[in-house]
Amino acid sequence: MDKPMPAFYCCYLLRSTKMPTSLYIGSTPNPVRRLKQHNGTTQGGAFRTHKDTHRPWEMICMVHGFPSNIAALQFEWAWQNTCFTHHIPDEERITKPTRRKLKPIIDPEGILPPVERWKLVRPRYSIIQVLQTIHLLLRVNSFQNWPLHVKFFAPDVFKKWEKAKPKKISLREGIRVELDESKPPTDEDSTDEACPPPATGIHSLDVGYTALKSHLQKSRSILENGTMVACGVCERSLRPSKALVLVCPTEDCRSASHMACLSTKFLAAGNGNALIPTNGKCPDCKATLEWSSLVKELSLRTRAVEEVEAIITGKKSKTNLSEAEEVLAGLVPIAIHEEKDLGSDEDESDDGWILQEVGGVDEEFELGFPTGDDAILTTRPV
Repeated sequence: MDKPMPAFYCCYLLRSTKMPTSLYIGSTPNPVRRLKQHNGTTQGGAFRTHKDTHRPWEMICMVHGFPSNIAALQFEWAWQNTCFTHHIPDEERITKPTRRKLKPIIDPEGILPPVERWKLVRPRYSIIQVLQTIHLLLRVNSFQNWPLHVKFFAPDVFKKWEKAKPKKISLREGIRVELDESKPPTDEDSTDEACPPPATGIHSLDVGYTALKSHLQKSRSILENGTMVACGVCERSLRPSKALVLVCPTEDCRSASHMACLSTKFLAAGNGNALIPTNGKCPDCKATLEWSSLVKELSLRTRAVEEVEAIITGKKSKTNLSEAEEVLAGLVPIAIHEEKDLGSDEDESDDGWILQEVGGVDEEFELGFPTGDDAILTTRPV
């Protein structure tokens, strides 16, 4: 892989404002743009959200921090298909599919016996079950060590989360769950052109790399000034041109370490059974560092030189930075959805399923449908 980690990628939950029992799960590197597409104000959008009877949609919750679009799609599919995904053990599934019998296959020549056919039917979901699934997925082995966080944009949904989450089972330390309490601007705020109101909700999210500017500047000053720098762990000389080097982002700390050395140190101090650390303390200043932030800065510094220069200098690179970020965040669409965009392929990889709460229509899946976590077609003579 020769591209840096995406600046932002999330899995989101939509709710219809006209039919609040209708929910939709998807993923995207740009929530604001994607919500506009779902609501039909810009080109694109998913087929399952295009009906005016459901629009407008509101984004009520998201899980973010995915290191790639592939990772987000894996989580998204598991969230949509808790009945079928292999990431959740059978005994821990919140919902289970039901089987519907179809007409048997009859051999026209009468040589073979009839073969039964079955269809798996997705059960009806409640918003409580959708939220419980988030909590469950963040605890399973496949996702528990990922640098993920949960953010809510609707107070009533956050209250449901607090009610739905297990009382005796907590998430891994370091996973933030927060409610965005910013309030939309009033009419008086909107008319003040001299002092525009601050962005709120999903509009306040930083989906770019600008937050890494100071970290990138610091790395450049430490690693490119010609002076010898020793690894903060093994104390050997660092050679950025031949080794992967991580730099502490703390303002007054000038510690830098080999990636392998710091990873070993973090794992030894934390979860020794994990393959990738989640966080650890800087060898020098002892500040707690997020592994994902260190690696994101490293990937951007080593794989996107033009973009780094544009961030530091404030000048636009040959490729528009915002467009580049979107491309980096969603390079390869994966054919795991029936869903297709309407008139746009920019978000071809970030479609989802519309879910109906109790009282809605069942989603049906025939056994053997071609997906990553598919059910297995089982047939037997009648």
